[in-house]
Amino acid sequence: MRKRKFMLGAVTLAIGVGVCIAATKCEAASTETVTEFTGEAIQRAINALAEKGGGKVVVPAGRYPITLIRLRSGIDLHLEKGAVLVGPTDPRKCHSFPRKKSITMSQMGRGLIQAWNEKDISITGEGAIDANGATYFDTSAANMWGQFYHPYEGGRPEMVQLCRCTNVTMRGVSFLNSPSWTMRIRFCENVDFDEIKVLNDPRFINADGIDFDACRHVRLRRSKFLTGDDSVVLRAIREPDSDEPAILEDVLVEDCDLESACQTVRVGCPSDDTVRNVIFRNIRGKGRNGIFFDYPSRYLRTTDEGYMNVHNITFEGYTGEFYGSAVQIVVESGIKLRGVRDILFKDFDVKSAKPLRFIGNIHTRPERIRRVNFTLDGKRLEDGEFVADCTNAKPLKRVTKKGPTHHKRATPTKEGKQK
Repeated sequence: MRKRKFMLGAVTLAIGVGVCIAATKCEAASTETVTEFTGEAIQRAINALAEKGGGKVVVPAGRYPITLIRLRSGIDLHLEKGAVLVGPTDPRKCHSFPRKKSITMSQMGRGLIQAWNEKDISITGEGAIDANGATYFDTSAANMWGQFYHPYEGGRPEMVQLCRCTNVTMRGVSFLNSPSWTMRIRFCENVDFDEIKVLNDPRFINADGIDFDACRHVRLRRSKFLTGDDSVVLRAIREPDSDEPAILEDVLVEDCDLESACQTVRVGCPSDDTVRNVIFRNIRGKGRNGIFFDYPSRYLRTTDEGYMNVHNITFEGYTGEFYGSAVQIVVESGIKLRGVRDILFKDFDVKSAKPLRFIGNIHTRPERIRRVNFTLDGKRLEDGEFVADCTNAKPLKRVTKKGPTHHKRATPTKEGKQK
């Protein structure tokens, strides 16, 4: 297969042509238009065309209640303008991701749109998927962080879950009101998302935008995010009891608007495997925090003291205003990562209520964290390196108590109402 390469500095992105061909294949194949306003009718059309080798399932304007849509190889699920797939209000109707040895996806929970071991799949059009997120929260009061209480512990579904799929395309569609992670894209290859919208209530806790997890050859372009948790997340979660590497690599995110009540970009957790060769370009950020490389003990697995290796990450052309910190690289005391190095921040113009933070420890020393044309609060910083304070020699202190995302009850505001 021919490769199309994107080059910037030391980072080279090799994106397979396959990421662009899923919709084209479907358009050249059979087309079936859904005539009933049910999720079951959509699934029947998907299954029928999949048995014929693929095609386009056209969903006309209207509202379609769904509990689960399984995408199949060769299928373009095309949502016309005004078409809305609506998730259930009862969490018991949400389907758990299948536990199969061939998938080994221990991280997956409940979801509305699912696919595993499929190829050439796409969701396109000007329609929307609405996960009905507000029904999973007690919206009568917000806690001290401005987040709604969620009584459905373990039951809130993720909107889209794709596992071990190849040639994945999403174009034009809006993803609304997810009660948990909007999209979990795990162990997939040749992923092309263009002009999508991910719009969640900022008070929905855990409502990430997209989590790209151990994927290869990813493009996310010209898209808009409003999220209650991190907008774009780069992960490489290792499967328990498996020697399979988890590597996220060759990722390009460009020309996107990221607004978050948490972070616009998060890179990894301390027990992850490898994240490398990533470019963010022409990003407009807004909200609480900007770019976070954050490795605290509360995110550690009980079986290790850290494992992640993150390197060759470029942010170029980033503007934004944050009531937290615009950039943070922090490795807590005692965390032992394999590396945090070769990270470039170029052409920045940001405002930050809190200082930039660069902190390591005696075990993990962030290296070669460079800045070029970096303007902070209207002041141009001298080109050079951000040097992390690595004097912290305290031993690892594991966190066993539950954090703010797991409170049994929310703490109401003084007014006892929503913030």
